[in-house]
Amino acid sequence: MKFVQIPNWRADLLSEKSLLQVYFRANRVVGNDNDKRITLWFAISLSAMVIIGRLWFSEFALPTLSASLAQSWAELGVTFASAILGFLIAGFAIFATASKTSHLQKLASVRRSDRDFSQLKFIYFNFLYIFIHYTAFLALCIFVFVSFQAGTPVWAAGAALHACAAIVVDVVAAMTCVALATYFLLTILLIKGFIWNLYQALIFTIAIEPDAAPEPSLSGTPDSASAAED
Repeated sequence: MKFVQIPNWRADLLSEKSLLQVYFRANRVVGNDNDKRITLWFAISLSAMVIIGRLWFSEFALPTLSASLAQSWAELGVTFASAILGFLIAGFAIFATASKTSHLQKLASVRRSDRDFSQLKFIYFNFLYIFIHYTAFLALCIFVFVSFQAGTPVWAAGAALHACAAIVVDVVAAMTCVALATYFLLTILLIKGFIWNLYQALIFTIAIEPDAAPEPSLSGTPDSASAAED
């Protein structure tokens, strides 16, 4: 692992102007390709299970069952995402205030040779990347929970598309369940990668800490002390 100096690191700190820019830059290094493959295969497998269940085991699929299930999962997602967001905000605040300015400047002035941004940005990009995903997941869960209530536009659209609105809502809710479960898995996998990246950042921060000055030794035996008094 090789690190190089950033010539104009102060200007580099101000290069991003929005959360969207941060997300796209962080997505190249913060996201794990294996996690994305796992999420994709999970989505495909779950979609296949839902389709098979609707085609061959339709007696177990009541017209309003999927809507209730989607609301239950959305409620669980709201609780989970809110707790993790609180943890992220607290961790972000502690890390930002507890770090020495000299350490932050050192982190801002170096980067790994295979990245195009500093170690400081790598640490904070981790926070912001996870924060963006959990905020989006929380918003999705709230939207799903509200949308499948009786009398909402989802039910009105179902009535306009089919004589039995519950059938349309059931299909949409089943697709929504797949999306929620897939995003739920992705957010959990992101936490795993987030902890590993923070560990790497901590190790690097310790590595750049200068060696502590040796403590003055309490040299002096009783004999030498008495000799000094003489």
